[in-house]
Amino acid sequence: MWIEIFPSVVMLTIVIWYFRGHRQQPILQIYSLITASYLNLFPLLNYLLSDGRDMNSFSFYQWIILFFFQLPLLFTAHLVVGRPLRITKNKHQPAILSPLLPWVLLLMLAGFWYVSLRYDLFFRRIGHEQLQVNSVQVPTILLYIYRVAVETSFFVLMFLWTVLHYVGESICLYNRYKWTLRIYLCSFLMFYFANSRMHLILLLLCALCTKPGLVETIQKRLSLVILAPLILSIALGLTLLRELVFEDNFRIETGDLGEMLRAVTWLIAARLDSLIILHELDHIGFEVWRFDLAGIAHSFWFALSFFLDSQTYSSIKESLITSPSVLIVNQLLGFAVVDFPKSMVLDVLLSFGLFGLFGVAIFLGSLIAQVQRQISRFRGFQMKFLLSLYSLPMLLEFEKEFIGFLFSFLKWLPVFLIIYWLRPRFKRQCSQQNITTTNHCSLR
Repeated sequence: MWIEIFPSVVMLTIVIWYFRGHRQQPILQIYSLITASYLNLFPLLNYLLSDGRDMNSFSFYQWIILFFFQLPLLFTAHLVVGRPLRITKNKHQPAILSPLLPWVLLLMLAGFWYVSLRYDLFFRRIGHEQLQVNSVQVPTILLYIYRVAVETSFFVLMFLWTVLHYVGESICLYNRYKWTLRIYLCSFLMFYFANSRMHLILLLLCALCTKPGLVETIQKRLSLVILAPLILSIALGLTLLRELVFEDNFRIETGDLGEMLRAVTWLIAARLDSLIILHELDHIGFEVWRFDLAGIAHSFWFALSFFLDSQTYSSIKESLITSPSVLIVNQLLGFAVVDFPKSMVLDVLLSFGLFGLFGVAIFLGSLIAQVQRQISRFRGFQMKFLLSLYSLPMLLEFEKEFIGFLFSFLKWLPVFLIIYWLRPRFKRQCSQQNITTTNHCSLR
């Protein structure tokens, strides 16, 4: 038993050391914890609580993930980010705010609410079949507006509260931006609460990453020894609330408190063990060095068919084979398996093997470090800074596959381009471009 769990314990120890060594770099801290949770902690809990049944390859995959993904990822991020940068203080600056941008965002939000209420897509926990029926009824352009509003909601919220953080209240249009933020936040808090605990957690993580000094303040008041059990208690409580109240599916016995806590912990761990499907593949002789690009080609056509062939898109969506890992796993096992935990490492390992995994580790480590640097040293709403805000929530959604991250980055670019075009201009930026203005309400 101890030999099997040794690599997991080693990696979790390294992550704790890494976390403590990057105190002024909250994005690196949070990302290291997220990757360790999906790749080490939850697989370890699942292994222990299931007594290792059907997991003979547990330590093998833990060593592989450790050497080919996690260590290169953390080391690359550490090198690229460099020394901790002084966090930009809240210095209000004279700025030019676009009067058009709040109305564009509110119009997109109105489209989201129209589709949600008109086509019954607000409550998404209504079963996959009913969700598919409702989605097919929505015209393509309206469905895109609905999805782009949901998928970019984190970016829009981070952008708006960053604007209000660095722009003084005396600036014209400040209140319009503040009310836009309030309306957006209320709308999507209701949507996240009704549909996804993970999105609520993601919103909290985005706030921790982009609010200067917030993580440092929390760490001063709550040590990791207190914070970790607190987060675990919240996760257990929310899961119990769903299982016993909202769904009432009798999967958890409430007669014995100890057994109930063990069952709910195992339920969470099994659901978030992003490597569990590899044990199934190991039984049929899966080779970690193999290449298989069929899943990538399938996902590429699925993404294009949303715009080019709505019937094909609906057909693929209905089949549930919408990602590289699902297609490859189905082909290897010879029967349909679609609902299994995933992560950014899974589709890369299945499609490109270990060397692809190593390359993605270097890429993600460099990217997360650049995002940290840009957000730490705010110098105005420049392209690199806004791209960092845009990428951050997609990176933090580690439970999604890597190819999904790339497609999401491209699919929702129109919102990014609109915000970049209508972004706030600080007076300093305007003067550097030989633009003079005396009215903060005017546009460049």
